[in-house]
Amino acid sequence: MPKPWTGEAVKRLHNNEITANELAKEMDITVTYLSSILNSKREPTGIEERVNKAIDSILEKRKAKEN
Repeated sequence: MPKPWTGEAVKRLHNNEITANELAKEMDITVTYLSSILNSKREPTGIEERVNKAIDSILEKRKAKEN
């Protein structure tokens, strides 16, 4: 069963139209590994914070591009 934080992360990805490929690239990991993380099959130390920082970074880069 996925952790509650992963559901929130997936929701943020969906709401902001961020693909798994984009997030994996931002985190410098493979999409397969990202999938394992979001499905709670892998739980590296500090991963919740890393995922959220990567999402924030993607959104900041998009915002900067718009300006």
